[in-house]
Amino acid sequence: MPTHEGMLFVFEQASTQCFWMRNTLIPLSVAFLADDGTVVNLADMKPQSDDSHCSTKPVRYVLEMNQGWFAKRGVKPGTRISGELVRKVIPGEQSSRSASGATRSCSPLDGVRCLAIVGHLSRRGE
Repeated sequence: MPTHEGMLFVFEQASTQCFWMRNTLIPLSVAFLADDGTVVNLADMKPQSDDSHCSTKPVRYVLEMNQGWFAKRGVKPGTRISGELVRKVIPGEQSSRSASGATRSCSPLDGVRCLAIVGHLSRRGE
């Protein structure tokens, strides 16, 4: 997956969300996000594993990025993810735009909306 791309999963209601990596070939990191973009907790996930990685609180948003993306930027629980893209996506957009203007989408799982993230995400204040 390109460096600044990922997937945002948007659930209808806040609840404990759990993810695994069955049939996923690359290592990913996952951030479980509160409604305001604050990271509740993070997990690193190994490829092709059925190990479950769950939110520690009920959340509606889960952001998957390449493994190490959050750590490299000092993102940890309590950090608020911000940026133009997040402001557009969090309210429930169906897709996102890249810097070139191309729209991307990803395949939903079990009816959950999921959005491909393309562009700049940052910690609040960057």
